[in-house]
Amino acid sequence: MNPVLDRLYEYDSVRSAKERIRPLKHFVFGKSDIYYVLDLVMRARASRDPVRVVFDVGAAVGDKTRTFLRTFPDARVYCFEPQALARERCAKRIAPWRDRVELLEFGLYNENRSARLNVCSYRDASSLLGMQPFVRQQGKREVGLEPIILRRLDDCLPELSVARIDLMKIDVEGVEREVLEGAPEALRITENVYVEISPLRKGPNSGDHIKVFQLLHDAGFTFIGPYGDYWFSKDPAVLKEYFGAEEART
Repeated sequence: MNPVLDRLYEYDSVRSAKERIRPLKHFVFGKSDIYYVLDLVMRARASRDPVRVVFDVGAAVGDKTRTFLRTFPDARVYCFEPQALARERCAKRIAPWRDRVELLEFGLYNENRSARLNVCSYRDASSLLGMQPFVRQQGKREVGLEPIILRRLDDCLPELSVARIDLMKIDVEGVEREVLEGAPEALRITENVYVEISPLRKGPNSGDHIKVFQLLHDAGFTFIGPYGDYWFSKDPAVLKEYFGAEEART
């Protein structure tokens, strides 16, 4: 992202202005990225049952959380965000929907433990992983370490009491594989996964992108395609809407 935009996005007013402009952009150019994904999921489920549970893994300051709440009025959104400042901003921005949101104060991983988060000057890019040179070249820098708690998603499920996850969005700056490794049971009850894949956070020879695809394939998901980030689904209504009735059966 442009360093100037990074600084502007520190202001919630700028993020809100972008939200207000977005409908006009979609009207002129059509929906793309996650907005196309959400629109198709919403249309596909209209003839079945509405989206009721969304997991926002790596909620940051709540940009996507607000989109989920607006798009799916029957949904409860569970936000996982370990960074204190981001979580504080998120809580303020989602306050109008507080009765439909649960904001959880830990990150997800493949084991339960404490850790230190590398806090980035552009907070949305903060990561468990150290900053690679290519990130610095984008004008970002590490500004400190923050102690956080990590948990396996499967260990959280009994506390959350959810029987089905209609959509799981994952944006965790390079530890996507670890999140999925801690969630085999959660993936069993999940119908759509929208995941950012950032293998270069671990260096140029990381094969995490291959492992992420394999984990989701083994969990029964169909790779739909890259829509900003990567969309996987095993939702029968979505597969029928996207591929057509005949293709969805094969």
